[in-house]
Amino acid sequence: MSAARLIQAAYAYLYIGDFAEAKAAFERAIQEEPDNAEAYFCASITAHRSGHNEEAEAYIERAMSLSPDVALYSAQYHTIRASRFVEQARLAYIEGQVDAALRLLEQAVAEDPLNDEAQAMKTELSALHPSDEDAFKEDSSESTEPDSNRDCRCQGEDGARSC
Repeated sequence: MSAARLIQAAYAYLYIGDFAEAKAAFERAIQEEPDNAEAYFCASITAHRSGHNEEAEAYIERAMSLSPDVALYSAQYHTIRASRFVEQARLAYIEGQVDAALRLLEQAVAEDPLNDEAQAMKTELSALHPSDEDAFKEDSSESTEPDSNRDCRCQGEDGARSC
């Protein structure tokens, strides 16, 4: 079956809400045409909606490498990255690392300002932990570290960074 037909079949599966079969059809389309950026893009959306963000990111990165000038692919990439930051923020918060969670949520919002989940979680954490939010704002405004080091998780028990 051609990639175009497999993509049509995948859309039909999406229409009836069968994301697993849709994803499988997109993957078969990729096997048929490994240089088909649209198939990777569609697989990325389906994986992301199914909560498979790491896989979604890999698909969209491949789509972007095949068609680097497609703005929609770049937007999808940022949407997925924001979702991954929200996942990491949730884990950081569960581990009691409120400041790290807030920083990750800031990164999520920077990647995708329309990410409602990041906005809501940031608002909720800020309300529950106002002193942590104040410290976070101070650290952010005074920091001279490059952004890549701002989410450092090399933190000792006393809260000091070791990196």
